Amino acid sequence: MYELISKYYDIMYVNDESYRSEVEKVVSLVKQYKKSEGNALLDIACGTGAQATYLQDYFTVTGIDICEEMLTLAKNKVKNATFINADMCEFNLSNQFRCYRKSVWLYRPSRITRAFASGYELRL
Repeated sequence: MYELISKYYDIMYVNDESYRSEVEKVVSLVKQYKKSEGNALLDIACGTGAQATYLQDYFTVTGIDICEEMLTLAKNKVKNATFINADMCEFNLSNQFRCYRKSVWLYRPSRITRAFASGYELRL
């Protein structure tokens, strides 16, 4: 599905003001609760990298997405991040991340449950 809409995704869904506001909330939460060193952030279901554009100002961002077309757009848009083609329910990365951000509103609840069950948790 996303292969078909990837080139239109930003026009259809991206709202820079709300993304900027959401990133500010993430930064605030991390500052409030952070208990460890590091600033690595895993952006699950990163799509075209629209939020990574703002996240990269505060974190070392690694984005994962299942759609290669979306990742191509993300790689062209955000130069200071790493993007990996992976299914959010079945990925395994060797890095440790201090926090993660997940865009979940487009996913079926069963996939979200499986993604959280894969053992990734917020580590501040």
